[in-house]
Amino acid sequence: MTDVGPAYQTQSYKKKGTRQRSCTHLMVQLPPEFKSLYRLFLRTVSATVLHHPQATRNLRLLWRPAFDTAARVTNQHNDPRTDAAQRTLQKNWLKEWERRSKFYAKTYYLTN
Repeated sequence: MTDVGPAYQTQSYKKKGTRQRSCTHLMVQLPPEFKSLYRLFLRTVSATVLHHPQATRNLRLLWRPAFDTAARVTNQHNDPRTDAAQRTLQKNWLKEWERRSKFYAKTYYLTN
């Protein structure tokens, strides 16, 4: 993906048995379309593994850094204080993220 600076690097997460950091502060400021996409993704992940709790948790932890980073880029892109050059980088990053998600979805449906 296009590098948009250190602020958009994915966060590392703690090992099992420790409390995970919450991204609810990011969800409050996001557009409804992004929130809806994330909630749909969470429901789909759960259904994919037949609602098995450990498998659901593992998949959510695997994909959460990608959504956290996308949420951070989306919030920065929508911030009026962001300059034009940075906004262009963010727009390109979000386009690439969307392109890759469509590729993975298409690949999944073709193989299953």
